[in-house]
Amino acid sequence: MHPHVAEHKNLDCVDFIRALEECHSGNPWKKFLGKEFEDNRKKQLESSRKKRADIEKKWKEIEENR
Repeated sequence: MHPHVAEHKNLDCVDFIRALEECHSGNPWKKFLGKEFEDNRKKQLESSRKKRADIEKKWKEIEENR
């Protein structure tokens, strides 16, 4: 759990702070369970695996065409 973040002290992070507060107000349990983190991690993992597969496919094509 993180401490409260004040907008006036962290002007560069205002958009992030507001999005986080909006998310937490919509479902307070997400704040404690870290649901957003797990969801984002799964999406990022899928995306990185897809990109990796695409890169490997392209390298394979390059090697075959040599």
